[in-house]
Formats: sequence, structure tokens, C-alpha cells
Amino acid sequence: MIDLVSIKCHVWPMRAKVSVAMYFMITLTGLLLSLGVVAKKTDEVGPHSSLVLVAGQTMRHFDIDKDGVLNRYENSLYNSHKIFGYPLITKPSEALYDINHNLMLEPFEQQTYLKDKKSGTSSRTNNKH
Repeated sequence: MIDLVSIKCHVWPMRAKVSVAMYFMITLTGLLLSLGVVAKKTDEVGPHSSLVLVAGQTMRHFDIDKDGVLNRYENSLYNSHKIFGYPLITKPSEALYDINHNLMLEPFEQQTYLKDKKSGTSSRTNNKH
């Protein structure tokens, strides 16, 4: 027969403290979110949030899901375009050379594209994963 006293003394208190604390934190967070005391990051749009409203043709190019806002990934692509100035992909033939799928032709990608365009052949067939 199982000795319940030894289970309570050795195993139960540590697991109980962790699970009760986790349950309390999850419940408290859910309650605060439902009351509107704490806002979700995805609900905020502004300079300090992870979402940025699309304003302009270049930003629209990086809005992959076409929802009118740039999420963190899309915004990081846009910022790298602003910093480095890589040309944007505008044609489906250029998209084949976009190895890292960042919607821009980086120098090594553009060099391969221009070389293949000049020779009239394509070294790439389909770059989709």
C-alpha cells in the first residue's frame, strides 16, 4: 500500500508550489487581459509596439500578408532595405534568384540574375521550399 504521508512530505509540496504558482499567474494574466488592464502586444499599433502601419509603396512591398500593418519580421525586412538599399524584387523572374526570400536582390543574387539575363539562360528553375 502507498504511504500517503511520505508522498505529501517529499513529492507533493514541491510540485504543488510550482503548479499553484503557475496556475495563479496564468489565471491572473487572463483576468487582467479580459478586463483590459493589460493590453496584448498584437492589439497595439504605434512607435513602441511590434506593429507598424503601412505608409507608402515601399512599405506595402514588404507587407507579406497584406493586412495593412508590418509585423516584426516584415518591419525588419523593410529596415534592412532602408539601411542597405538593395533593389526590390518587382518581377517573377527576379524572385527565382531571391535565395533567402527577403523580397530584395542582394548583391550576390543580383549579380547572378544579371549574368543569367545577359546570357539568356537561367541557372535557377524554382526557388520555393
